[in-house]
Amino acid sequence: MNDPTALKPVVGEPQLSHKAIEMRSQRMFNRRANGSLKVSEVVFKEWHEKGARRTLLETIFRQATFISEVDVMRQQMIESEVVIEGEFASVETMQEWGFTEQRIEAIKAHCRSNPRQLMRDTYESITLYYVERSIKGSLRRKATLSMTKRAKWQEEGVDGFDLNDDPTAMVDPEQ
Repeated sequence: MNDPTALKPVVGEPQLSHKAIEMRSQRMFNRRANGSLKVSEVVFKEWHEKGARRTLLETIFRQATFISEVDVMRQQMIESEVVIEGEFASVETMQEWGFTEQRIEAIKAHCRSNPRQLMRDTYESITLYYVERSIKGSLRRKATLSMTKRAKWQEEGVDGFDLNDDPTAMVDPEQ
């Protein structure tokens, strides 16, 4: 236990030897006996083309690769609503409501410039004008803050357990 000549564990990220990477890659990037692949066809081709893509693929052998993602979404909504209630009325009806002659003339002029606001009475030969009886409005403000945390990692078991040896593990769902 107190042997000064014994190998000491390396502190930091564990590294695989080049030979270990070669052995793993031979297992992963070769076809099975039945001709199927352990990786996708695209990854298989990239590995066998060598070059920069192969170097990038070798990073999958690094232990304790950990990626943490945090999404923060702030959302502010301003909602406004205007409700205009009106009805079609004759000049006589507007007089009964107590409208002044000036107001009635303004309503008539406005309705003549907007033909959709003019209407003929179904039963009598009189013109009906669209009159806005009430206007109501509301303004709502809403602010929300949403935070989502996700963690992804790749790890290698220290006991040498291989998922390919476990019949219940789903290594490649397409197979």
